This record gives sequence, C-alpha cells and structure tokens, in this order.
Amino acid sequence: MPMITAVRQLIGALALLALVPVPSWAAQLQGVATLGGEPLVASPVILWQTDGEAGADQLGAAVTDENGSFTFSRLDGANEDGLFYLTAAHVENNQVMLMSAIGPRLQEQVFINELTTIATIFTHAQFMNGVDIRGNQRGLLIAAANMPNLVDPLTGTWGEAVLSPLNARENNSLAKLNTLASLITAYYRTEDEVWADAFERLALPVQQDRSVHPTTIDVIAAIAQQPWIGAPDIYDLFDRAFPVPEGGQRREAPFVPYLDFRPRDFAMILAFAGGGINAPARLAVDRWGNVWSGQVWMQGSLSSPGQNIGGGLAKLGPNGEPKSPAPTGWTAGDLNGVDWGVANAYDAIWVGSLNGEISKFNFAGDLIGTSEDSKLNGEIQQITGVSGAASEDVWAADAQGNQLIYFRNGNTENGKIIVVDGLDRPFGVVVDDEDRVWVGNGGSDTVLRFNAGDPSKAKSIKVPNAPRGLAIDSLGNIWVASALSPDTPLPEPREGEPALSTFDRIIEQFLAEKDSHAPQGRIYAIRPDGELITAEGFAGDGALDMPWSVSVDGNDDIWIASLWNRSVVLMAGVTRGETSLNTQVGTVLHSFQSGSIKGVTDVATDTAGNLWIANTWDDFSQAPETSNLVGPRKIWRGGGTLAVIYGVATPVHTPIIGQTRRP
Repeated sequence: MPMITAVRQLIGALALLALVPVPSWAAQLQGVATLGGEPLVASPVILWQTDGEAGADQLGAAVTDENGSFTFSRLDGANEDGLFYLTAAHVENNQVMLMSAIGPRLQEQVFINELTTIATIFTHAQFMNGVDIRGNQRGLLIAAANMPNLVDPLTGTWGEAVLSPLNARENNSLAKLNTLASLITAYYRTEDEVWADAFERLALPVQQDRSVHPTTIDVIAAIAQQPWIGAPDIYDLFDRAFPVPEGGQRREAPFVPYLDFRPRDFAMILAFAGGGINAPARLAVDRWGNVWSGQVWMQGSLSSPGQNIGGGLAKLGPNGEPKSPAPTGWTAGDLNGVDWGVANAYDAIWVGSLNGEISKFNFAGDLIGTSEDSKLNGEIQQITGVSGAASEDVWAADAQGNQLIYFRNGNTENGKIIVVDGLDRPFGVVVDDEDRVWVGNGGSDTVLRFNAGDPSKAKSIKVPNAPRGLAIDSLGNIWVASALSPDTPLPEPREGEPALSTFDRIIEQFLAEKDSHAPQGRIYAIRPDGELITAEGFAGDGALDMPWSVSVDGNDDIWIASLWNRSVVLMAGVTRGETSLNTQVGTVLHSFQSGSIKGVTDVATDTAGNLWIANTWDDFSQAPETSNLVGPRKIWRGGGTLAVIYGVATPVHTPIIGQTRRP
C-alpha cells in the first residue's frame, strides 16, 4: 500500500502551526492510539472540531511515537464549547482509519482504537460524511453524550451502560461492538485480497465516490446507517477471519465476547432504567433531547391493570441518565397511572392520567398547572391521548367519558369539555399544521377529523380496527396504527367496566390462541383531505402484530411499535416511496428485535437519529396467574426500561408538534 495522502497534509499542518501565534487560551491533549492491540506507531493523528452543518475544521495534527502516544499542545482556532473528535490513519495503509469522539470539552487524556471507532460512528451515524462529521448542533451534542455508553473515549474500553446487567444480560450489543471492532483489526492484518475486497464492498450502500477505495470509517458508517443490510455477510467475514479452532474453543478474535451466530442486524441497542420507569407508554422528546414518558403503574408496585398503584411522569436525559425521582416519578397534581397521556408543548410537558387528572409540568419537573384550574376534574374520567398544537392549544382524549378536553393557548385556566359526534373510546389524538384535530377511536374502526374551531363538523374515516397511536409526516399525511385486523372483532365493553379493560380481554384471547395466533393489525395513511392512500392499509408482510403506535422520522419513514411480537418495524413512507425506484410506500424495510425490546407501545426519534423505545409490558406469554412471587393476582409486569437504537433514523426537529420536520 502507498503512503497516505494524510501524511503530506500532516507535514503542512505542522509547519503551519509553527507560524501561527499562540491563542489567547491553550489546552494540552494527550492520547494513545492502538491497532490490533499494539501501539499505532509513526502514524498521523488529526484533531477536528465540528461546527454543526458547516462541517469539521482541522485544529491540529500530530504523529504517534513508538508507544502510540501523541500530544496536542497548541490548539489554534479551538473554542471551549466545540465538538471535538480524533482520526488516526495507519502510516502504510490509507484505508485503515480509526476515530474517537471526545465530546463538547477537550480532555487531557484520550484513547483511539477499534472500539472507539465503532462507538463513535454508531452514535454519530446520521452525521457521518467520510472523516467529516456534520449536522445539527443539538444532534451532535446528543451523539457525543451517548458515545461513552458504548466505549469510554478516555480509556478505549467498554462503557458502563453496555456492560451493565441491564444490557450485557439482555441484548447482544456488546458482542456486536466487539465483532465489528475485530473486523477492523482483521482488515488491517489480512493478506487475503478477496476478503479485503468483500469488506470494502460493505461501504457501497453509502459510498459517494466509488473511484476510490473506502476506508474502515466508510465501511463502518455504512453498517451503522443501515445495520440490517448484509448482516449475514458481515458475520461471514468475521467467521472467515477468526475461524473456530479445532475442538470448538474460543476464536482468536482481539475483542471478546463476540457474536457466535449470524445476527438479524448489527444495530446497537441499549436499555436504561431508573427515575421511576416501570411501564412507560407514550414518549415525548423535548428540544434538548430529554425523553419523557408516563408510567402505567409505579415502579416496585407489581400492580395489575385493574388494581393500579399508578406511576407518574419520568424523564431520561439525552444519554439515558434518569432525571426524575424513583420510584414514583413526578406525581404532582394527583397523577395515578399514565397511559398515552404525555405530550410536548412549546413551553411545558402535559400529562393526563388514568384517574382523570391533567397536569402541566415545566421542563424541570415542577407542576405549573392542572385541569382543576378550569374546574374540570369532576367531569374528566380517564385520559388517554394528549397533543399539543402549533397554535399552542392542547387537546386531550377522555376514553371513559367519550369526550375531548381543550385548553386554549395551553392555559390550564382556559379548559373546557368538547363533545364530538362519533367518539368511541378515543385514544390517540394529534393536531396538524392546519389546526385540524385527528382522533383515533380505540373502541371502533374509525378516525375522526374536524377543524379545531368547529368540532361539530367531524368527518369519520374507516381504519379497521381499534386505532391507537397517530403521527403526522412532513407532507401532512396522518399515519395510524390499528391494533387489530379488519376481520377481528373488538370486544364490547361490559357494563360498568373501564374503557381500557377491553385490552385485557384482547390479550387473554391472544394467549388462548397460542400457536394458532395470526398476526394482527394494519397501518393506515390518511391524506390531509381525509382520503386513505390505500383502503386496505399496510399489513407489513407478517412483521406487524398488534401495532400500537407509529412515529415518523426526518425522511418520512414510519417506525412502528409492534406490541405482541416485541419488535420495532421500519416501514417505507411516502417520501421514500416517491423517490425510490424499487421501494413502494408501506414496504417493510426491517424488523428490529432484541432482548431489550419488550412489549413496546411507542417509539420516538430525536435530533441525533436515535430511536427511543417504550417497553411498556414484559412478556405477555408468561403473564402469571396466582404465584408465590406475586400473590393471588394476575399481573402483566411492566417492561421496566426505555431502550434506544443508535443512529438508525433520520433526525427530526424536536419537540414534534404537528407535522414532523427535519432539524
């Protein structure tokens, strides 16, 4: 292999640094670079600072010594709040490149190796452009904050989150991380040109200039952005590079544990708990990337849906760190169990509970208003969906009362009851950019649409059966998750029972079917004029089973929380269908499954392209009756976590209010 071009750039950069005056402040950064477990010797290391959409600037360059060590002592042009990262290239092979995200602050000691490369690229997947990291500033901050969950950039070893029992015992992200890191080592060491060519071809889905050989950064970026593409082939390359030795002992891979089977994908998935999280349902991502969710019941209570010690409002930071109090979450305003009733407004988080309370919180978790301010509490029975509007109004659905609650300008003192003809156990509610309100009737097979200023003129749109969550794409299309298939009857409510209790009987029916259970549910898309894109909806080729909600990303693709088969399904939306030659609207692109994806009811994308997952329920198939553990009650335990898939979605502007937009 020829000497890399970066060496010439390095010489010029070092000469330039000698001519530039010392900046008003100076920082020193020291680090170590390794490759294949050995020092990366006599190789160029470049320090970058990314400036959001404008891309990255080179701040300095150094050469590693015989120990792989390097130092940056004069950092011209750096600012104290930049987003910094390193790249390193093997001096004799310009395709072997490593990377490590430092974060928003310069550190005194850093590390760069195969592990930091994988972790950096997967958390920054939506911002990768060769060695240039660029994108919206908030998303870049979120990506940098999550990188240490996989690998600590200060030590080059695994992060606390990926090693925690919550992840190491539940998912295979640690093994995926090590398998991909081992592939970089193998590429560096190999003399097998056929193997090396196959590795390089993995970059083709995203490689812009195919006249040049891709680097290891290009290859890993392609895997991170579409981790389901070619997953078996990726594993086969690992298998060929590190074959199982005779006798079936451990492979001679540089990083363990590794995958010992072909995966469905190489998605990096982590789960987070704490802050009162027990049975999270509806998700809301605020402008800073914090993830909010209501809890159906309280952590540690082992309550059943019918006898509920309800939970409150929980908050995780953009990196999964709990911010709300355990075990209750925030329960001010007498919240007792929150299902679908969480929504972002521009200035607050709104929460509606199963005991008929509506509370307004600021972003620090302080109560700043309740429905009692409008003397409504005696008129509200059981809140499911809540939605903020671009007009700053807030709407809530009362499933038990078959009514809506409207707060003009988001003022809790301006609340009133709205009765709309055709409401039947309303569940999800959204408001589009034209101030039209869309409501899914969870007790029937319709979605209602009406202008916010005139609820008397509601249009009914058939979307069989049992519509749940709704979302709006950038074109104004309304996407609806219908939990049951058109030919599956919805249980009628019994006299005096709560509206949501029909869910219990649906689950009982599914459990009774056992092996004969057929996948249930459809996804429907409604144009802004109220007409369906297709009356049959999208069945998902068997990938869907009781879809509970939908979320739209920045490319208008549809992410579906598929409750019964514990999966998250990616479906092609209108934009992809109109621009792709071989992918139609409604095509299932992939179904994500993991031990960290449980009975999921909602998904949400942040500004970094991370997909957050609400694990509302545990495994229904093991729902116990009377047992020594739980006592004489039937309990479907909460899923206990929020999970995240790093960098698989196109970033969105948050909070999502009305139509989904890119940052």
